[in-house]
Amino acid sequence: MIEPSKKVIHLLAYFKRRLFLKSRIMRLIQHAETIAPTHLALETTAHCNGKCTFCPSPHMRRKRGVMTPNLFRRIIEDARQIGTIQFITHGGMGEPLLDSHIADRISYEKKQLDTIVQLHTNGSLLTGDRAYALFKAGLDILSISVNAFSAESHRVITGLDFHTVLDHVRQATTIRNTIGAKTRIRATIVNCELISQKEIRLFRQYWSERVDEVAVHRKKNWANLKAPPSPLRKLPCKWIWYMLSVHWDGSVSKCHEDYEENTLLGNLNNNSILEIFNHPALTKIRSQFCESQLPTLPGCQGCSRLRFDQEWWMGATRKNNPNGLITFSYEDF
Repeated sequence: MIEPSKKVIHLLAYFKRRLFLKSRIMRLIQHAETIAPTHLALETTAHCNGKCTFCPSPHMRRKRGVMTPNLFRRIIEDARQIGTIQFITHGGMGEPLLDSHIADRISYEKKQLDTIVQLHTNGSLLTGDRAYALFKAGLDILSISVNAFSAESHRVITGLDFHTVLDHVRQATTIRNTIGAKTRIRATIVNCELISQKEIRLFRQYWSERVDEVAVHRKKNWANLKAPPSPLRKLPCKWIWYMLSVHWDGSVSKCHEDYEENTLLGNLNNNSILEIFNHPALTKIRSQFCESQLPTLPGCQGCSRLRFDQEWWMGATRKNNPNGLITFSYEDF
């Protein structure tokens, strides 16, 4: 008899745990227990100065604007009362540094919530003064979308000046080190058809010696709205379990891939975070995934996230949650 390898044993344990968590999640849904998000994706501005070929922002039809201070504080206060938010991301369809109040907003988040705050930027506006303000505000992760290793590739892909971005990243790193800020700096690139594998290798090699993290992202089809449907495995969506994506005007769609708001769940000017995150439409989507069905809502059927996301069912827990709220983690098993 052939002894099973460690890999096979690991896979068997993985699927056993997967089935257990799936049944547990189904019980939570059937008993209508309240699920709370652990991750807020905040789009404080929908304006962007980039023209990235892989991003839908340049062609987005949704109205653009900047989040008002009153709405922002309302959202953070709601999040504080819930007490489950572990992670806040600034990005969306806009360039966060076009929001003149972004450093003040991050400072407020860090004072009100015990949370990790991350900001995505294309780097073109990351001057020394802006970088210093972000570091002093307590930003945890500064993720810079460099997206090329040559000036020509960068110009074609982003429409921005490559050398300006490089100078800003170097300057930000120097300032961070000088003032002793704890912010982690990440350089990212999207593996798209305009980037060669050689350029990606050079990108990794160059930036791994200069920043804290390097990330190479797959190109995605933005919930089947920007590109043809992609072939996919039946991996259930992870985002609907832990992330709430908020647009600049307070509107919330089913996930951050739904940038055109094809499935609108509510607005945080009028609704609470928990009301929106437990909206019947979102609960139905969760149930369908638990039953191994692909939801029929626009975008779900061909979303590339279902093709290459590796995470499966997340572990339910009541730990550190006031009011007995159910939360899910985005970490791998």
